[in-house]
Amino acid sequence: MNNEIEAYLDNLKMRSRTETTIKMYRYVLYRCIGLLKDNKMRYHVKDIGNSEILFLLNNLDVKESTKKNYIAILGMFCRYHTKKDPVSEMGILWNRPDRIRKFIGPEEFKGLVEISNPTERLVLILGAFTGMRRKEIAELRFDDIGNDSVLIHGKGHGTDGKVRSQPITSFVIDEILRYMEWKKHLKGKDMSEGRLLVFRRKGIILSFKDRLSALSNMVSRLGRRNGLDISCHSLRRLYCTSLVAEGCPIETVKELMRHSNINTTIECYIDPQRLNKRGWSERSGEAMRSMLMDDTIRKDDEDLKSN
Repeated sequence: MNNEIEAYLDNLKMRSRTETTIKMYRYVLYRCIGLLKDNKMRYHVKDIGNSEILFLLNNLDVKESTKKNYIAILGMFCRYHTKKDPVSEMGILWNRPDRIRKFIGPEEFKGLVEISNPTERLVLILGAFTGMRRKEIAELRFDDIGNDSVLIHGKGHGTDGKVRSQPITSFVIDEILRYMEWKKHLKGKDMSEGRLLVFRRKGIILSFKDRLSALSNMVSRLGRRNGLDISCHSLRRLYCTSLVAEGCPIETVKELMRHSNINTTIECYIDPQRLNKRGWSERSGEAMRSMLMDDTIRKDDEDLKSN
């Protein structure tokens, strides 16, 4: 069994996973397999099935969220060797159709932009017009931004591995340039570490973990001001639903969302209720950009001059 584990870890190395990630995967796999073996359960990769997964869920001595991470890693390990993932087949983890997901529509998005400050506005634009995850927004650097594309440091899914070049519109580029221009007018604010977004607390630059929390709090707080219960992922779902509304092929949507499984795209990111509403397609894509530009850019330019 050790050979199977090490072969899987070697594959992760080839996909540019970090040493920290590989060490964590090694620990998790040996712990799960060891627990199965010690309790006389089936532990060979080809034999792991529903009963073994349920046993681990009931007997792993870790908190619930950590337990699900362990089980997900074991499922990916099984899929690598057998082409079957017993964990996904059981539907017991996060990406399940019955989970309550937080969606947002174009008009609601426009309302958020109207009450946002420049930093909040850029986060909203990046999420809704590029589909970037919270982590990817937090990690975005100046060097990652090209004339018509952005280099996204993602989760490592898909054929291109952890780093993916994603096309972006001139509208998004203009928003980034306007944000950078706004930053220059603020005393004491810099572009530390080459990052586009710099979060501080009492003058100290936040750690990566705290940057993620700051982004989550920013979006949820903005939503509450408009009576909405949303998260950073709501913006990503808006991006996905808008692509589908514009007639983008679902395989292309999957690639732009950087999903490894098309079922995740279909079941977890497309808002069927909003998609079926009359007028959605008219408010997506270019129409949504025009809606924002007409109503907010003129106001923001005036605010910038006054500062």
